[in-house]
Amino acid sequence: MRCLVFILIWSVRLVHAQYPFPVRHLTTTDGLSQGTCYHIIKDSRGFIWAGSQDGLNRFDGTRFTRYQFDELDSTTIGKGEIQGLIEAPSGDLWAGTEDCLSQYVRQTNSFRRYYVTDNRGRKRFSLHTPFYADDSTVWYSNAIEGVVRLNVQTQRKTLINPQIRPKSTIITEWINYRPADQSLVFLLPVGFARYHIPTRRLTTYYTGQPTDGIPGRQVFQSLYRTRTGQYCLGSSVGIYEFDATLTSLRHQHPLRPGIGLFRFQSMMEDQQGRWWLAVEGAGAWLYDPVRMRIVREVGPGLNKSYSLLTNQIPEIYVDDLGLVWVNSDPFGIDIIYPSKYRIETFSDNPADASDLNNHAIRGLCEDRRHQIWIGTVDGGIRRLDPATGTMRAYTVEMGVTTKGNIRHIVETRNGRLLIANQRGIQQYDPAGDRFMTIPNPLCRDDQDCQYIRGMLELPDGNFIVATYAGLFIHDAQLRPLGQVDAGSNYYGSLYFDAATQLLYAGRRDQDLMVYRYEQGKLTWLYTTLPGFNILDLYPDPARQCIWICTDRGLVRFDPASRRVTRVYTTRQGLPNNVVYALLPDQKGRFWLSTNNGLAKFLPAKETITPVPMTRGREYNSFTALISSDGTFYFGGVHGLDRFVPNQLDYDATVPVRITDFQVNDKPYRTGGFIGETGKVTLTSQQRTFAISFAALDYFSDGNNSFFYRLNGVDNNWVSLTKTNTVRYADVSSGTYTFQVRALDARGQLTPITQVRIRIQPPFWQTWWFILLSLAGLVGLVAWGVSAFNRQRFDRQQRLMQNTLATQESERRRIAQDLHDDVGNTLATIKGMLERAREREPAPTAIPEISKAYELIDKASDDLRVITHDLMPVEFERYALPDVVQQLIDRVNRSARMQFEFILFGTIRRLEPERELVTYRIITELIQNGLKHSGQGLAIVQLGYHPRHLSILVETPLPQTPTRQSFSTNLSPGIGQNNISYRAEYLHASLAIDRNEQSYIVMLDVPYDAIGNHTSHQHPHH
Repeated sequence: MRCLVFILIWSVRLVHAQYPFPVRHLTTTDGLSQGTCYHIIKDSRGFIWAGSQDGLNRFDGTRFTRYQFDELDSTTIGKGEIQGLIEAPSGDLWAGTEDCLSQYVRQTNSFRRYYVTDNRGRKRFSLHTPFYADDSTVWYSNAIEGVVRLNVQTQRKTLINPQIRPKSTIITEWINYRPADQSLVFLLPVGFARYHIPTRRLTTYYTGQPTDGIPGRQVFQSLYRTRTGQYCLGSSVGIYEFDATLTSLRHQHPLRPGIGLFRFQSMMEDQQGRWWLAVEGAGAWLYDPVRMRIVREVGPGLNKSYSLLTNQIPEIYVDDLGLVWVNSDPFGIDIIYPSKYRIETFSDNPADASDLNNHAIRGLCEDRRHQIWIGTVDGGIRRLDPATGTMRAYTVEMGVTTKGNIRHIVETRNGRLLIANQRGIQQYDPAGDRFMTIPNPLCRDDQDCQYIRGMLELPDGNFIVATYAGLFIHDAQLRPLGQVDAGSNYYGSLYFDAATQLLYAGRRDQDLMVYRYEQGKLTWLYTTLPGFNILDLYPDPARQCIWICTDRGLVRFDPASRRVTRVYTTRQGLPNNVVYALLPDQKGRFWLSTNNGLAKFLPAKETITPVPMTRGREYNSFTALISSDGTFYFGGVHGLDRFVPNQLDYDATVPVRITDFQVNDKPYRTGGFIGETGKVTLTSQQRTFAISFAALDYFSDGNNSFFYRLNGVDNNWVSLTKTNTVRYADVSSGTYTFQVRALDARGQLTPITQVRIRIQPPFWQTWWFILLSLAGLVGLVAWGVSAFNRQRFDRQQRLMQNTLATQESERRRIAQDLHDDVGNTLATIKGMLERAREREPAPTAIPEISKAYELIDKASDDLRVITHDLMPVEFERYALPDVVQQLIDRVNRSARMQFEFILFGTIRRLEPERELVTYRIITELIQNGLKHSGQGLAIVQLGYHPRHLSILVETPLPQTPTRQSFSTNLSPGIGQNNISYRAEYLHASLAIDRNEQSYIVMLDVPYDAIGNHTSHQHPHH
């Protein structure tokens, strides 16, 4: 028994192990520039690069970006076919072309070309093959110079060996550089050689020469060095495996008989140490060097999903994820998935009548022989052999009625295969390899009764059959025993709980009916979920609930309380609310099929994530199956999918890369490529930009969902499914961070990729412009205030000047009138008195006459003084000190108080008008002193300083009670106002002080008429 179980397990595993490898095809229709790609590598950023005969191609999992020669643009790659492709540790790529060596500079997303030149510096075109690069140098060979080492930093070339040149017949790996011992190993037309660079020693192998390091003669077609250092060389008799020192042949791998018919162009080791071989004429071989046997051959075939486009394979490359990239020359690139890591979809082959032929899938079942039976809508039935991937078609000729239109396929406990369709029940006859119809006598001509939607075998051997005309109970021989709820349309979703003897049956677009089953009869118990279309039911003993797939989401139903405890919809992450089926895996996850792809549900965490590679696929009910080897099958409108859940859990980080950046709908040109620098600065005129990105996920077939946001613009993450480009228009100036991430093929969120975008403000919003504007505004306001003050001052000056001129004119008029009128009158009176004295014999007898005569003389003298003071002084002829001296002398002759005049400094003349105003101030001060001062000595002082004229008038205070009235009368009086008024006109500073003995007035008059002096008083106590 144990042996039988072991054999069964081993056979299941063997069947599973022999599944054909899925293959994805990339051709020129996918954007590839040309189908002959002899050099393929995966770079450190996760991009796949393919060198073709028409330039270089970069693949991001979704689309190709082409880099091709442009004669008018020196930043493009060199012309012609790519002859070699390697990546330096810095991330730059080196590509050899037919005319030069080209360096792809990542920071600028552009190329530099290195040509061979003659003695005059003229370009010489030559085929180049780079084969090694480190941080500072690149090693390559060309047809003119041989092997060359180029120092990238100094641009200095070192010719290693001019004799080692690429041959046009060798188009794949033919040379290897080993830095550890500074040796070059390369193929010869016959045999191969090792060149030791320091000693310049050349050792040949298998050339047929007596000096060979290893004797013999053999033509080799490819050269590869394994991770452990062994050298493997492909030949017409198999693979020669040498040790790391090339001193002995470890193994000769004959591969298989007739190997001489093929040519080994390329080989590469995978993570398990197996060898992938590119075999021209046979496709791609997977070889186990330990067991020394071919494990798998992948070549062209009818089923394109598991076949190469051609058997002419010149290049093979295994990436870090174990994916095998082969050049199916000349059609393009095929990706082989040895470890699955993806959801396979059975493709359509119109030339194969047994293929699915794009028919929608309705019904799935695995029989005891591990054959998968597939029902279609109008294409009959297919039987799939999972081991070979081949199908057999069952149509009308094999008894399938009405071209199938299958709704349900089940296998009974005794091994019978039953088919439910719109014409009833059919059973498969293995002996005749055809289907037979089992009639239902209760239906007769009732089409609804014959339309079978689902079948369920009960523990007692009876069957429940769901139709458009209610439920039927059949016995073990499928003979009808009775009908229940004849007027209802049942969808076909059935579940029987053996512990409670309850049957759950969904009615189409109505509800869920619950019946009790006893002794072959159904009794209605209750109805729940009104308005729901029940599509599938899955019991969950661990959570003591039933998960119900409906057209309104996934429902968690508690049968004990007969209540719905939770409904999961698109709000919780479902890709669509129509959930067709649920399959549990070994890790406790639920896989859900919907109208928009598959979803992965973790009930313990209550999280749902869509499966990106199935986005947009519409599945169907009764098309979910877990096969005996653990493979999951889901069918739908698009066809049939297959995968193993654990194989989708690959350990890899999927990066999201920025692939393009456009500003104002044009490519953005700058010194650094935004995909590498991660930042960009735009002007105020560049406020509209578009960002393209890609998730480097080679398992999702480009069906990744993206989530992005521009901080400062988008409040939350924005989903993106139809495209990989987002555009922003009229963005305000400022600094933003663009972030993007994706859902990979596993349904996991990738790390966030971000770009810092700074949009400079227009010049009128810059800090320096605002500062200058504020300064200009302040200056303008200051200028306006100053201009206003100047205008007001000028008006005041003109007013004061006119006022003073008017005063002087009035003084002149008054003086003239006094002189002419009063003077003449006094002269006439005096004359009349003279005549009266002459007639009077004794005039002295009349004393009043003598007194009047004296008063007239005094009045005449006073009149002369007054008219003299009122008349303008001619300062054009006299200096101020002279006029003041005359004034002092005149006052001293008639006043009770004596004035002393003091003059010091070098006399500097003021303008005549200003000297006149100054003189009037001095006169006013003297007059005030004469009126209000007491007895004693007064001082008038003129001091000529470098910048101004200082005037000081000090008069004694009276020693009487009138002293207080002196101060009171002086301050607000008319004389004082005149003094202040005139001082303001002169721009002079006025100060008043006093002490116990005297009253002091000080005046500083600037020589210049324009100044900023203000007239003010400073009374000091």
